Formats: sequence, C-alpha cells, structure tokens
Amino acid sequence: MPQKATKANAKEKTRGKLRDALGRVLSGTARRVAPGHRISVSSVAREAGLSRTALYKLYPDIVSEIEVAIQQNAVPKVSRARRRELEVRQENDELRDRVASLLSQNATLLHRISELERHSPRPSSTGSVAYLPHRE
Repeated sequence: MPQKATKANAKEKTRGKLRDALGRVLSGTARRVAPGHRISVSSVAREAGLSRTALYKLYPDIVSEIEVAIQQNAVPKVSRARRRELEVRQENDELRDRVASLLSQNATLLHRISELERHSPRPSSTGSVAYLPHRE
C-alpha cells in the first residue's frame, strides 16, 4: 500500500511541475524553451523535462489545460496583420512629420544663405577674407 501512495505523490509532484512549466512558458520565463516560443504540449513537456508522449498518456488533464491556454493566447492572424499595418502607418506619419520639419529647416537655411550672400561684400580676386555680419 505505501508504494501506491508513493506513486500517487510522485504523480502529483510531476503534475505540479507541469503546471509550473506551463506558467513559465506562458510568462516567457521558461528555462528550457526559448522566450517567445509558441505555447504547445511539446514546449510545456520540454520545459518540465518530460516526454510529450508521457504527457499525453499520463496527464490528459494537463494537456487540456495547455489546450485552453493555447486558445486563450491565440491571436488571429488578421489581428496580427492589422496591428502591423497600424505600426507601419504610425511610423509613416512620424517620418512625414520629420520630413516636413527638415524641409522647414532647409528653407530657413536657404533663406539665411541668400540673405548673407546679398549683404556680404564680394571677395576680391586677391583671396581676401570676407567677414559676414553677426546676426543675433
């Protein structure tokens, strides 16, 4: 009889390890699975140090929990594409604002150059230095 209790305790301990592994995979803090790896029965089994087959055969309740987690964390592909489109549009708007700012700076500098050229004396052919008026 004690052997059955020991097996039951071991199975419960493993079940706890599997739930912990699922939590780590969900939170992105897994030790054996790359961060950001998709949630799957295989990734949870790998994180817990068990085979996928053992997980399916001995812990169908945990497999169900993993499947629920997969459903809850699933993001439709259309949603991902839409999110990426919004990111690109926002980046586009930021770049357009930057271009407008640079065009304004360029126009200001061109105006300043023409102002300086108009008010500065023409350098002589001897190569003398021309001093530009100080502007405050």
